[in-house]
Amino acid sequence: MLASFFYARSIVSLQPGWREIYRLHFSTLLPFEFRRLLRLSDVLVVEQAEPRLIVSAGSPFQALYFVIDGQAALVVDGQRASTRLGCGDWIAEFSMLTGQPASADVLAQSLKVIRWNADSIRRLQQSMPAVFEKVNALIARNLCDKLVRANRTMSQVLAEQSG
Repeated sequence: MLASFFYARSIVSLQPGWREIYRLHFSTLLPFEFRRLLRLSDVLVVEQAEPRLIVSAGSPFQALYFVIDGQAALVVDGQRASTRLGCGDWIAEFSMLTGQPASADVLAQSLKVIRWNADSIRRLQQSMPAVFEKVNALIARNLCDKLVRANRTMSQVLAEQSG
């Protein structure tokens, strides 16, 4: 019994394909919490010649995504943003946190994401509030990273315009 307790809390308990994703992006969760989080999700793979709409601007929150491979483009007011979403980024997190409609279209041609639908997020919040809060902390960290990247991009644009 003691061995199963420690095994559930060990990274060895995760399937080999998930260990690196856990180590890089979800290590604030215990391995058994990560497994439970994965059970509420599915994996969406987009491999298309033409961009596929993942999130539509103005739509209510339908799903939360975590990018594990590939990239997605943001389109704000019909203009493609210079910022791209890649491995380690969350998609639709702002809409999930605020309850506001999506602020941008998200397009992808080659993308692999973990997807939690809105019902799964509600179940997570109700049945595992501590894990839900840990996920919120991961999202907050990623939002800060996105702000830093956006500021860096804006500084580059301003430098090019003045130079």
